[in-house]
Amino acid sequence: MSAWQRFLSIAVVVGLTATAAAAPLGERERASAFARLPDWSGRWEVVGVTPNAAGGIIESFEEIERRFGAHPPYNAEGEARVNALLKQFPDGPPGGDRAICAWGVPMLMLESPLMFEALITPEETALIFSGREIRHVYTDGRKHLPADQLFPTHWGDSIGRWEGRTLVIDTVAVDSPVIFIWGGGGGGALRALLSEQAHFIERLHMIGKDLLEDVMTIDDPASLASPWTLTHQYRRVASPDRMIHEDCEGNERNPVVNGHFTLKLE
Repeated sequence: MSAWQRFLSIAVVVGLTATAAAAPLGERERASAFARLPDWSGRWEVVGVTPNAAGGIIESFEEIERRFGAHPPYNAEGEARVNALLKQFPDGPPGGDRAICAWGVPMLMLESPLMFEALITPEETALIFSGREIRHVYTDGRKHLPADQLFPTHWGDSIGRWEGRTLVIDTVAVDSPVIFIWGGGGGGALRALLSEQAHFIERLHMIGKDLLEDVMTIDDPASLASPWTLTHQYRRVASPDRMIHEDCEGNERNPVVNGHFTLKLE
């Protein structure tokens, strides 16, 4: 099967899967469903990752590393794979275009200096980042595609459900997921190397008036001996009052002043 034929077959399956999801809600049912959803309006940024004027990060490598806790619980195969990679690339693996233009999962939620907005409907929550990356989390009852019809992307395939006012996100099929810690001095280090078998479960919920928390559990039988849980918070950003997207090399219209984005009018 050619790549084009494979794309068409997946597109058809996606369309059928969408059709097989829960039937559309009636007007009153949908209004009631909206009323049960939390208010996550505004823009959010990772606590402990402050962007600088050049689009980098103010905090030092050591400050950010402490937030990730202990060494990842690698199994023997995962540890050997990481050691071999670090021996080949002592300064860390080459990032290619992804390091410049796409943070992907899990980095978007753990260390990205980008802001995001949450667009919440009963059928889907979209996390829209200022770097123009979008996570689509389908909450209409659809399932992941069968393994032979999934193809990895930087953001994976995400479905979800609401448990009260907590959004549970289930993500698979992430292309070569890594956690690479960047420091304010421009350096950094590989924190975790995962496989495309990695399975991410996130529990995203409010823990204060202007504070969101994401409890992310990573299960990767090809790399980890046991599940690895990371917890990060996001603060609501008061300014600017709307999302202004960056290109992949930063946006000079949004200089950071005293740790906050501003809008340059000239």
